[in-house]
Amino acid sequence: MANIRILTWNIEVYGPNKYGRSVNNAQLVNFVGSVVAHTNANILVIQETLSSVGDQVAFSICEGIQQASGQNWSYYVTWARVNGDRESYGFFWRTDAAANFGVAVDNAGQNVAGLATLEFPNNFSMSNGRRAAFMTFRTTDTAQNFTVTSYHAPPNGNAIRGLQQIASMPQLYAIANPGVGGGAVPARLLCGDYNLDVTIQPEYTWFTNPVPMVPPPAAPGQGAGTVAATVNDTHLTAWKALTDTYGAIANWPAATADYIEAQAIDNIFYAGGAAPAGSVVDVLGQIATPGTGIRVAAQALNRSTPAGGEAFPHSLSIPLPFAATLSTAAYAFLLYRYAVSDHLPVLLNYTI
Repeated sequence: MANIRILTWNIEVYGPNKYGRSVNNAQLVNFVGSVVAHTNANILVIQETLSSVGDQVAFSICEGIQQASGQNWSYYVTWARVNGDRESYGFFWRTDAAANFGVAVDNAGQNVAGLATLEFPNNFSMSNGRRAAFMTFRTTDTAQNFTVTSYHAPPNGNAIRGLQQIASMPQLYAIANPGVGGGAVPARLLCGDYNLDVTIQPEYTWFTNPVPMVPPPAAPGQGAGTVAATVNDTHLTAWKALTDTYGAIANWPAATADYIEAQAIDNIFYAGGAAPAGSVVDVLGQIATPGTGIRVAAQALNRSTPAGGEAFPHSLSIPLPFAATLSTAAYAFLLYRYAVSDHLPVLLNYTI
């Protein structure tokens, strides 16, 4: 049986200000690699990479994962809408034999990957928005295909339409022009920042309703037949909300859980295999714990630029040395929230 440990992560606005023009470019890549190594993930899916540096970011992250894990990895990057959106998606996967899976290929020998051909919503209409991306893998021991998607929904009610379109993607259920191994896709892992809270929104029914006898779903009451990996919150609160509530940093909470906003909007929905465990990765807790690989990577981040200004928002509010101050939850939060992302990654342990 192939054990898939998949991580989905919205790395907030990962563009030129974080990559290339930042004193923390290399340190951020190392931090991402340390999170992958800590979770022992063998697939990583990221959202909110800016297309202007998407290829460079993906190459660097792949290198960072290899260095942190000591494993061989590869990657695939695609725009969320070609020539129509600033964001890209990145897929990263372990390539050595121990992974027990590889990329599925079609009858032309090409990797089965790309953008959904359906129209997806933007903030203002039901079309011309970011599309979902997909990549299909095949296990080497059980000879099963599984498709992984990545999607960043618009932050309003139009997100529901995006979920409907993902469920309706033919690529979730079959490989067009299949190569060696056949075209059936019995399993799917739907990753993304859905901008809908799974704990309060009923609109995930397009994901959770049963698959029709002849997929893909095309009518209300039908769906992708998936289950959410977690119902825990993934979005971090902001500096202003904390200062308005608690005042000075010294008064902020000591528990890392208190820095998470009540929103479960990042998730992995799975179907077709056994999923014994899904969880939100407590990156803040890892930063606040001396000796962890994530803490070591966090300590390497620069607080200031060569000119003396902030390397990232509120960075100069974190006293030096990082080796001591990051043990405080408030400072661990500030470093992660403003140097890395306002989202926590979600991990799914999945067997097929």
